[in-house]
Amino acid sequence: MSSKFHNKSEIFPLPDTASGAPIFDSSELLRINRSLSKRIYELHNIFRISLELTSILDRKRLLFTYIVNVIGLLRASRAMLLLPDREQPDRLVPAISRGFGRRKHRDLQVDSRKLLPHLRNHPDAPWRLDSDFMQNSLAPVYNRLREMEIQVIAPLTNVGRLVGLVMIGGRVSHEAFSEEDFELLSLINNFFAVVLTNVNLVEELERLSITDGLTQLYNRRAFDQQLKKEIARGKRYGQPFTVVLMDIDHFKHYNDRNGHPAGDELLQQFAELLQRSVRETDIVARYGGEEFGIILVGVDDMGGQAFCRRLKQLITGYPFRHRETQPLGCLSASFGIASFPQDATEAAALLQCADRALYMAKHAGRNTMRTYQQSRRARRNRMNSFNIQVQG
Repeated sequence: MSSKFHNKSEIFPLPDTASGAPIFDSSELLRINRSLSKRIYELHNIFRISLELTSILDRKRLLFTYIVNVIGLLRASRAMLLLPDREQPDRLVPAISRGFGRRKHRDLQVDSRKLLPHLRNHPDAPWRLDSDFMQNSLAPVYNRLREMEIQVIAPLTNVGRLVGLVMIGGRVSHEAFSEEDFELLSLINNFFAVVLTNVNLVEELERLSITDGLTQLYNRRAFDQQLKKEIARGKRYGQPFTVVLMDIDHFKHYNDRNGHPAGDELLQQFAELLQRSVRETDIVARYGGEEFGIILVGVDDMGGQAFCRRLKQLITGYPFRHRETQPLGCLSASFGIASFPQDATEAAALLQCADRALYMAKHAGRNTMRTYQQSRRARRNRMNSFNIQVQG
């Protein structure tokens, strides 16, 4: 960080040529003292903010803490943080903002590729919006940013890679931003970019630990965790839910006839179909092999049956590749249904109920569904029939 003092005489008094006694300018000393005190205070704030940021692992809290501290540090009227879109990483979109009132800017988009040439020479330097570079690079949204009263845009970089942009409005005092302000902003942005990158890595590792690599659905571990959460919620609030275990019929035949790559493609298409068929609040997982699990939140036994009937028709009518080569002339699935609290009130027992119902559906000719209550009645009828035969 460059010092604003380049001449020793600005700090240390020069001797009087006549008497040899130093000449003290009290007003200048006070100015220097105020300037140094302000600088020390600002650096202390940077240190405090950096400690606060590095202690946060929750993404939402991290973004909020950063944007609030940027506004406070620069005494800015507003600020907005843009981060890469998950589907299109080259597109930067708003992640959090403060000070814009009720105006919505969620559809704001910035193409990060337009900024890369300048980043090679100035990897962390803030830019003034009215610069020629900004007008050219942000031409599609430049007028809109001016309407938003943005004055400064600063890149967030880590190891030479752009991880975001922060857009800052004018100061509350209407004073212009100084070079010292830009230095402070660069310092806090460097800290934040490193912490944000680490949080992104942690989130990605957590996502991978609960995600099936082939279908991108939850894996069995995550499904079991979510089921325990729903059990606890159901016991606390008395809310019913339904577990569905389903199995693709004759999957081994499909694999043997069409090859394992085709089988993997089928599993991916099947997973996409399931994901589109449920609500955002429901849980879908690859339970194992060609078996899938669904938790229908807030849905009782009758609602679970209605859902499975619709899904069964959707599957048999879907244009999966090689479906005509299957033994039933189409691709199909079998369903086992169990509901909380009707069938069981513990996770392991509820899964066992759904598994028994699925077993009955498979042995009933496939491409069908059974509830746990139906499987219980069928088992009871078999036992009664057996007892009658023995007694006879």
